[in-house]
Amino acid sequence: MDAHSMFIPGYHDGQAPYGKFVGRFGVADRRWLANDQIDAQKFDTFDQAFVVLNHGTDGVSVQDKVGAAQKIGFDRPGSADVYQFGYPRASADPTREGLPEYTGARLAFCTGPTREWPGTPDFPDSPNQWGTACVMGGGSSGGPRLRDFNPKTGLGTVVGDNTEAGFFDAAGKPCERDAGCARYLVGPQFSTAVTKPLFETAQHA
Repeated sequence: MDAHSMFIPGYHDGQAPYGKFVGRFGVADRRWLANDQIDAQKFDTFDQAFVVLNHGTDGVSVQDKVGAAQKIGFDRPGSADVYQFGYPRASADPTREGLPEYTGARLAFCTGPTREWPGTPDFPDSPNQWGTACVMGGGSSGGPRLRDFNPKTGLGTVVGDNTEAGFFDAAGKPCERDAGCARYLVGPQFSTAVTKPLFETAQHA
């Protein structure tokens, strides 16, 4: 998978301050590859992957070039204060449309306490889908969800990824997309059952 992927750490306004790193190998669960979006209740748990990066043109790895790497956490409690990052192409908040952070030009983020998204009665979701209130739109999928994040160092623990929007009413109950409810950006919580085998495969690729 991901035969044409590239990671540009610190990307902003067309700039690549640490260089560009081409993905050479992708790791995803075969159940997701075979059933992508067929049945959210059965398969959204598997909507996560890792991409192994080549070294830069100077022969230096991305971790050495940036000087740090995020921790990864498995089976952490979903309920927590988190930061979620992405490069969205749009915003659910009309007042933010056109800002650099919502045209893919700069990194955007949301932060706050999480809620678990169970889906709606008509469209139930997989268990353990978590996220915080967020207006980041398309393009933010695949971005990380971190807890224990330190804005000064830029480091934390990745505990999940962004995959879809969920909506909650004022009482915290799930509601439909167009019902005037608060939008959350949610995704699977990383686990030893699903995520750890993918991570270990990527580590040895």
